[in-house]
Amino acid sequence: PHQGNILLQAILFITHIILLIFASIGIRNSLLQNTGARLIVYLLLYYTAMHALTFAVPRYRLPIMPFVILFAAFGIYHIFERRFEWLDNKIHLNQISAKEG
Repeated sequence: PHQGNILLQAILFITHIILLIFASIGIRNSLLQNTGARLIVYLLLYYTAMHALTFAVPRYRLPIMPFVILFAAFGIYHIFERRFEWLDNKIHLNQISAKEG
């Protein structure tokens, strides 16, 4: 194998893992918030289970990748929303204490 090929495979693997981490956060939050995405989550779980039982080829995941990307985007949104909410609350408290002082 060529060095560039190994590097490309490593980059693809790492980006896929990062995408799956954010997607799992998005799936968790969508289930907790009861967003109506339960059917899509069941579809993803079924598809993953069926391909885990057979010979797994990376191209078989392509039909569900749009859903994984949507859940990853929801996970990233949720992380930043919580971060900015915390920051906004902190700024607001600082403004209140500055007015009182």
